[in-house]
Amino acid sequence: MGINVLTENFMPQVLKYRQNQIGELSKTFTNFEKMGYSGNVMLTGRTGTGKTATIKKVMNDFSPTNYIYTSGATNDRTLKLLRFIANCSNVPFERAIETAIKNLKENPKIIILDEVNKVRDLPDLFNLLNTIYRETTIPIIVITNRPKMSETMEVDAQKTLLFERIDFKPYNAEQLYDIVFDRVKLLNGEFNLNVEEGPIRYICAKCAEDGSARDAIGIVFKCFLNKDFSSRGIKKVEKSMEEEEWLEYVNTLKSTEVKFLRVILDLYANEISITPKEIQRKLGLTTARISQLIKFFEKDVIDVSYVYHTGKGAKKGRYAKIDITSHDLFCKLDGLVF
Repeated sequence: MGINVLTENFMPQVLKYRQNQIGELSKTFTNFEKMGYSGNVMLTGRTGTGKTATIKKVMNDFSPTNYIYTSGATNDRTLKLLRFIANCSNVPFERAIETAIKNLKENPKIIILDEVNKVRDLPDLFNLLNTIYRETTIPIIVITNRPKMSETMEVDAQKTLLFERIDFKPYNAEQLYDIVFDRVKLLNGEFNLNVEEGPIRYICAKCAEDGSARDAIGIVFKCFLNKDFSSRGIKKVEKSMEEEEWLEYVNTLKSTEVKFLRVILDLYANEISITPKEIQRKLGLTTARISQLIKFFEKDVIDVSYVYHTGKGAKKGRYAKIDITSHDLFCKLDGLVF
């Protein structure tokens, strides 16, 4: 078992505080196995609230021949996801969707899409799922950390797919401590350690703001490797992990997205009003592409507000005003985006 107990690969025998969600998801699999049909499900909750662990726990209890599992982190475009579902590569969209539908009719499987928020063309994805569901009526499970994911769907897809939401609330400090200390006890026993309760409670209290078990376990893991559970050591690990997360985020961006973000950062640094028109002037992209990029970065990096001009002539209408979500975030990104 070893240090694995402090990684995402470890699956505890009991997934604490998620038994209700496990029960609801199990019904979907059971109904499908018995009747060949079940409703569509959307798991929603912040990062680290047990969504992926829960779906994998349920998957382990059922035959892998009954489902197809993939992630938006691996297949971040609708066509890539479709080819994965169809089990074919390097074929055009029309051929891939024909193959997928044919395969699913002949051998029905639940489609499970984890980290769906990482798919870059979400409206296209949900239109695809709409088409597949209309043709096959196989259950679809999507997992996301976006609470308003349904807003990215067109009305027709919303009405057809009718996702039942299963919410994953953030863990509180006591729940985090209960989850984390169970793993620490396994380490203490195996390595003859004596990691005390105090530092673990301190870590869990800090992570309770976002309610993320992943963050709490990750901090404990790095403190264990550093052999330092002092408050200073914990803060050092926290800072390091945050920097790593943003670096990973930046490394996933396409070249146009990096250029867009650099323009935003430069305008902010020079105290120039950040507007779509100013960004367009700097990048030379179409209005539609600028709008796509704004939507892509909204909430994670930028805040968008709208100003209404009620005067006459060309100035009349609604104008977007953009800002970095915080100066602290600007400082982090400014050194990472080139």
